[in-house]
Amino acid sequence: MISALIVHERPEPALALTLSRLVEGVLDGLLSDVAILDGTCDPLAEKLADEGGCALVRESDARAGWRAGVAALRGEWIMTMRAGLAPTHGWTGAVREAFALAAAGRNIEGVALRAAGGSGVLGLAKRWFSAPPAVLLAPRATLLAAASAQAFEAAPRRGWRVVDGHVVDERAQ
Repeated sequence: MISALIVHERPEPALALTLSRLVEGVLDGLLSDVAILDGTCDPLAEKLADEGGCALVRESDARAGWRAGVAALRGEWIMTMRAGLAPTHGWTGAVREAFALAAAGRNIEGVALRAAGGSGVLGLAKRWFSAPPAVLLAPRATLLAAASAQAFEAAPRRGWRVVDGHVVDERAQ
């Protein structure tokens, strides 16, 4: 099972839309828990976390927030996204396929779900700690190492599987 960390960096209703898209993972038995990293002290984030059974992490320092957010989750693989980005229908199949490849001996260190035609994984990670521009799934150890490093660029990137067409930006609609 995996966990999800949602970065909520400005008050907006898109957080509710992102959470609603994660239900497929819960129903599919893939997603175990969710934490909201709220850098805004948004009352909506507090309400949604309370009603949805999500952990709520409020930390002014981005790196400390990431470490606290990861620590609040149970999964060994953690899916990260910003509020407003949402996996599309069928995202659980793409994640399960990546795990199957890893089990078959392929070196899968992470999965990036993104909108069709999005930038590469190197571009995705430029602002990792403030707002990941895609849905990224990585092992807990990779996220903790990245949070401890000077920049995400220090984290390993070989073996990332990029899956196009499984994310939409709900704020643009």
